[in-house]
Amino acid sequence: MEERSSLDPWPRTLIRRDLAGDTPLLYLGAWGKDILLGFAALGPCERGVELANIAVLPEYRRRGIGSQLLAGVSELAFSLGHSKISLHVRVSHQGARVFYELFGFSPLFVVSGYYVDGEDALVMEAELPLEPV
Repeated sequence: MEERSSLDPWPRTLIRRDLAGDTPLLYLGAWGKDILLGFAALGPCERGVELANIAVLPEYRRRGIGSQLLAGVSELAFSLGHSKISLHVRVSHQGARVFYELFGFSPLFVVSGYYVDGEDALVMEAELPLEPV
């Protein structure tokens, strides 16, 4: 799924380590019958908690799955005692930025050369629990 959903997919070995419990990341999955339609990964960061990754299979996008995953991550982070959540998004990914803004995320700052291909990341943050605008 990660390879089909991302321009810069996480390595399978990293995801396997996460799922084995070898890292502090928590994963939420969105299932349709026996198919994993999407997932979100939540982890610690300097600012508290971060949406480390979110992915939905391309053929299932625009059906509310990403919104449900984001709401689930919000509830999880809030229940763990966090008051804010942050994320990194490609500066060029306007669609993702608009999606996050709909949930109350605001831009904080740019991290130059954050992605493997050299593209900058925009760090965004929102108050928890998330409430769609």
